[in-house]
Amino acid sequence: MKINIKMLVYILSTSMLIFIASIGYITSKSSKLALEDAKEIANKNAHEYVNLIKSELASDFKIVKTLAQAGQAYQKLSWEEWNHIFLEQQLHIINENPHYLAVATSWELSQIDPEWNKPFGRYLNGWVRDPEGNVNQVETRLNTEGDDLSGNYFAMKSSGKSMIVDPKLWSPTGKAEDAYINANISVPIKLGNTFIGLAGVDVDLERFQDIVVKIHPFDMSYAFLLSHDGTFVAHPKSELMGKLIGTEFPELNDKYQIVENVQEGKNFSFTNKNNYGQKNFYVFAPLKIDQIDTPWSLAIVVPNRIRSEERRVGKECRSRWSP
Repeated sequence: MKINIKMLVYILSTSMLIFIASIGYITSKSSKLALEDAKEIANKNAHEYVNLIKSELASDFKIVKTLAQAGQAYQKLSWEEWNHIFLEQQLHIINENPHYLAVATSWELSQIDPEWNKPFGRYLNGWVRDPEGNVNQVETRLNTEGDDLSGNYFAMKSSGKSMIVDPKLWSPTGKAEDAYINANISVPIKLGNTFIGLAGVDVDLERFQDIVVKIHPFDMSYAFLLSHDGTFVAHPKSELMGKLIGTEFPELNDKYQIVENVQEGKNFSFTNKNNYGQKNFYVFAPLKIDQIDTPWSLAIVVPNRIRSEERRVGKECRSRWSP
């Protein structure tokens, strides 16, 4: 082979190797940039949507807080007059808020019954919505034999702090297929440092499912909402709603301390490889409401295999679905 042909082959071979290496570098760099963009978009989406959900819960909390503040005036009238007027006020609230399943107030019997001299016992009066949507009064005396030391009422009585109780599934018919997820929001009624009782509402949380299932900034991405104890409030797989992430996904929860981070109100993220070898990026945005010590969290999950085209679509999705 002549020398000039050998030189040509050498040059072409070298050029080809450089070209292939360059293409590989550019492809790798592009993939990394696409993934970083995807993570940034997912993080922004999480915080945008968590603010939307927060505004809904904060509005409910404000209504309950206002009701509790109004309850401080109960001594201005006789108890019979006040109880009648306050009951009507609660009826107005439940009628004006169709996502409320119940509105009620509890009063320490020692504060409203001159003949009751025990440090426990309460009177509950309010309204409950039945499965057909009808609103009925509920009136009863509770804890007359002693405080339920493990109950939420006693926890608020002891701490004087407001609560969003971790949600539970409840079925008005007793059938699993009719169950829906709800949570109680309660605010103490106090005169100075004295606990008088509390105002509370039971809130249907199904509306958050409608929000969460629409969050998918990339192909195969999805979102879910966790309460303070790690209960799934909303998830594309509706069968997970009302269940605990620590029970359903114990290894994932233990490995990344998900519930602990949620309870501490942290922004956090991680990348995890699932059982199929696919890596997924998780980002969690905390949902905190002033005067409530039990933060929730919204998570967005994005597959690590994000192409440039998916990155472009992700940006379009963010623009389309951002509140």
